[in-house]
Amino acid sequence: MKRVFRQSRQKGVTLVIPRSVYLVRHGESRGDVDETVHESVPDHLIPITERGRHQAEEAGAWLASHCEAPLWVWTSTHLRTLQTLEGLQRGGLGPAIVRHTPLLREQEWSGSLDTADVQQRREQFQKVVGKFHLRLPGGESRADVFLRVTAWMDEAWRAFRDERKRIGSVVVVTHGVALLMIRGRWMHWDLVRMETEGKPGNCSVYELAHIPDFEDRWADRGEVFAPQV
Repeated sequence: MKRVFRQSRQKGVTLVIPRSVYLVRHGESRGDVDETVHESVPDHLIPITERGRHQAEEAGAWLASHCEAPLWVWTSTHLRTLQTLEGLQRGGLGPAIVRHTPLLREQEWSGSLDTADVQQRREQFQKVVGKFHLRLPGGESRADVFLRVTAWMDEAWRAFRDERKRIGSVVVVTHGVALLMIRGRWMHWDLVRMETEGKPGNCSVYELAHIPDFEDRWADRGEVFAPQV
């Protein structure tokens, strides 16, 4: 028998806990195939490619066969995640409560456009400081993204508490580093894993599954889908 959700009481408040949280990285973007686009287009306005649209449709078909209704979706405010969500819906992802939040946006490297010399300096500094703690002027470290997704988790759990009715599955459409930090925060990774875990592929889907046993645990199922496009 499928268990879609679980009710849990914390200090007299009923929480409705989804069975699974699916984390999706956006489809292939122009920035993934041509790094020079960062020199002329603000990061939040970089679109996905035709291949990225097909990847999103494939992921949407997979999610449609695995998600439970009622469906909740959170997405970052960047263009490529919004376009990815459109692709997921074209692929078959059903009706959902959709919420947009800048807390799930891409890791920011600087307040200006990301030029080749900035990228080179970043790579040099990463070798010395490490990926988790490195913060370039005007930008963010992975630690900053970790704090942002922690705030998003608080927002999500508050929504679960306030809903007080059945929630099926949750889909989160976000970016590579943000996806890693959500997994790390949710599953309490150590610093070594925060530093070394590889970035997910475009439109790869990762699952955080709720295990409704005595300890009320969560399991990181890892990558459960990768598009073939």
